[in-house]
Amino acid sequence: MVAPIRCIVNTLQSNEGHTFVYNQFKCDIPIRGGPGMTKKITLQVNGNPISLDYFVQSFVDHTVKGMIESLENTRPLNKLDLTVEEEKVDVVLNGETVTTNKFVNKIMKTTVFGMVSPLKGVNSPVTIVKIEMEE
Repeated sequence: MVAPIRCIVNTLQSNEGHTFVYNQFKCDIPIRGGPGMTKKITLQVNGNPISLDYFVQSFVDHTVKGMIESLENTRPLNKLDLTVEEEKVDVVLNGETVTTNKFVNKIMKTTVFGMVSPLKGVNSPVTIVKIEMEE
């Protein structure tokens, strides 16, 4: 969930019912890490670090969290190390290895590779992706 944008505009209403707006305008817009969003995400594709703007960071955050939270016997994410290479998926959640089967590996691989492939700085073919997330 992204934090709501809160704006305040100072107004003055005249006796005739017209509204006048002063030049005082303030908006609180979250730049990073709104409620429920991971505080730190690092992404490497084929060994190269990839910079993340707000949209990409939010998209990676929600996509990866959704995959991890859907696995059986997982706890809320405090720290995650996810490595996807060929058909192998390594998930270390809060310092503990999470076991996944071939079906889950295939879904996670295609999701992660598809998610990072169009990003600026990613060269094809994608062979290895490392994602680190920390609350």
